[in-house]
Amino acid sequence: KIFLAILLLSFAAGVSAQTSANRTAKTKVADGLALLPAQQPAEYNRIMGDFLSTGRQGVDMLTEMFSDVNNVPVNYALSGWAAYVTKSGTEADRRAFAEGILAALDKAASREVKAFYMHLLEIAGGDESVPALAKYIGNQELADHALVALVEIGSPAAKKTVTDAMAANTAPKAKLAKAVGDIGATGVETSLIGWLAGADTETTKNIYYALGQTGTAASLPTLRKAAASAGYADEPTQAVRSYVALLRNLAAGQSAVVTKEAMNLNKKALAKKQCGAALSGFDVYASLQGRSAMPLVTKATGNASRVYR
Repeated sequence: KIFLAILLLSFAAGVSAQTSANRTAKTKVADGLALLPAQQPAEYNRIMGDFLSTGRQGVDMLTEMFSDVNNVPVNYALSGWAAYVTKSGTEADRRAFAEGILAALDKAASREVKAFYMHLLEIAGGDESVPALAKYIGNQELADHALVALVEIGSPAAKKTVTDAMAANTAPKAKLAKAVGDIGATGVETSLIGWLAGADTETTKNIYYALGQTGTAASLPTLRKAAASAGYADEPTQAVRSYVALLRNLAAGQSAVVTKEAMNLNKKALAKKQCGAALSGFDVYASLQGRSAMPLVTKATGNASRVYR
């Protein structure tokens, strides 16, 4: 019995040694792949911690196995690592992961694999990823993925890359305008307004969106006219939504101008029986006027429209 107990203890010690920090990076990666997907959070965190400890070497091992997005274990491991490193890792951990993915992105032959790597950079990328992503903005098949990743990075360098791409017109205007609005890039208002001439519906919508998100008072005439041309209805270009978004964004710094614009929107939308737009205008007005808006509230209770009341 004593001999058996000693044998069991020796076996347990061996198992413990296998899960210790003394294992090689290759063993940790292989063990992690075998255990994913983990059934319990504690196990998942342990596996990801093991991956993290392998650093760039572990990332390279996984990407070397990944020539097809249907490689589910490696797909799962890399996706998990990207998420884990942004929540539980240090900046050095995140950068090591991102640099490994950037190296793999450069080598990848498959469009699908490149898109997957860009998705990982969307999650875990930083400024080190910006130059590589910039190269794909002009790629018809991968521009969307590159722009989305840059938007998520959202740094001054990423914003400059988007505005530079807009100046160079290296991707479809619809995609660039959407990225400008999403990332909050500024200084391109005049160019965006110029792009409206001859723009299709999708491009027009995205330009309006970008002006609503990043524009100044200089964009008010453009969006005011667009909302009026749309009859203040919710239509494919979403002009009213963008107009209201711009009013909200300008409200803090230009309250007098925005108050006048909001009341004008309310009045004209009511005349067109477009209650949604009218209510949006009133909401902007009330947010600026506070209790001073009560007379208009009282007046609204007598409106013929049940929706507006």
